[in-house]
Amino acid sequence: MSQALTQQDAGTQAVIDQLIAEFTRDLKSLPPEFLASIDDLEDVKSRMRSVLARASVRGYGDLIGPVYDLENTMKLLKVTTRAAISKQVKQHKLLRLTIENGESIFPAFQFAGRAVCEDVQQVLLAFGAADPFAVAQWFNTPLDGTTPLELIDQGQLARVLAEARSLAPGWQTV
Repeated sequence: MSQALTQQDAGTQAVIDQLIAEFTRDLKSLPPEFLASIDDLEDVKSRMRSVLARASVRGYGDLIGPVYDLENTMKLLKVTTRAAISKQVKQHKLLRLTIENGESIFPAFQFAGRAVCEDVQQVLLAFGAADPFAVAQWFNTPLDGTTPLELIDQGQLARVLAEARSLAPGWQTV
């Protein structure tokens, strides 16, 4: 086994250990009667998994970061039908990528809590029917050293929107 792999495994284990320790501390701070009232542990585990994005889907993680699958995106957004997701995608309010096996994946960067970040939605609207893979990668590509996502976090939405509008005509898929 290579030393790099061993270091990666050690780093991964350190993150897992930290998460477990912090989660255990949080659970211990809850009232005992609340913990005793949890009767469906499988539901709790399912909900916990739904908030954890997959780090990589067949290499896409390197380009766009963590992603959610369709089922977990539906849970995250509290919608019960695929049609509700499709409607948001068609209205350019949600970024969906369809990978080679037909699976829908949704970049995690677009979510703020249990909703799509309003600033990201504005950028998606500016891009319109642009190629979703190009848009997803663009969000994570530095513009003069800073990614569009970082610029949004810094309050520079206008700059990001201007860049998106200038690129959108050349990226249209329809």
